[in-house]
Amino acid sequence: MLTESRKFDYTIIPLVIANLSPLYGVLFEDWSIFQVMFLFWSETAIIGLFSAFKLIKVIGPLAIVAIPFFSFHFGMFMFGHLTFIYTMFGTGTNYSSFIPPLSLILESLNGLELSILLLFISHGISFYVNFIQKGEYLLAKENKQAISPYGRVVVMHLTIIFGGWIILGLHSPVGALVLLVIGKIVLDINSHLRAHKKVQAALNATAPQISPLQFFNLAIQDIAKQKPQSEQSHDN
Repeated sequence: MLTESRKFDYTIIPLVIANLSPLYGVLFEDWSIFQVMFLFWSETAIIGLFSAFKLIKVIGPLAIVAIPFFSFHFGMFMFGHLTFIYTMFGTGTNYSSFIPPLSLILESLNGLELSILLLFISHGISFYVNFIQKGEYLLAKENKQAISPYGRVVVMHLTIIFGGWIILGLHSPVGALVLLVIGKIVLDINSHLRAHKKVQAALNATAPQISPLQFFNLAIQDIAKQKPQSEQSHDN
């Protein structure tokens, strides 16, 4: 029988499928560097959303205080990142306000809806399977859960942004965009496996290890303890 650590993590399948959608867009839909960057930004928003769901699961009623603070802090990070994307990679997207207006953001979603939906489904499956079903929430701490999305997001987007600069310098060739998307897929798979493997190992270490024979003996002992109690209750 395979141990938990050696079982195939099938949540990688929707992750890979979702990440292949921008590859299709680059190769067959003539996506620009801005569209790829905007899609990756949208995934950051999805990560933030499911991080809020995790925080609610971990802290319960206290979420009424923690979620607004988390949303404000993560939202500021998101808008700063979005402004950077429009400034560096957006062409013909001039606006007078400090942050991109909502109408411009909604316009940027055109053609990306299916890819965003696939990313949402991928993160939703991972949330349910790993965090809820496999019990990762049992080891989650309030303070660590609140900052958990930032580490992955910062590493991922620094890699993407520097890659984007290189692509701009090369005048956005398709080959460079393809390499950027593939690099992001590899980074995602690696961070996904490392994060969940570490938590599952901790869960396995804390779980009681009982062999079938030990379980049978404990059941017999429990029945033996209950029998005198039932006889005593009958005599009374």
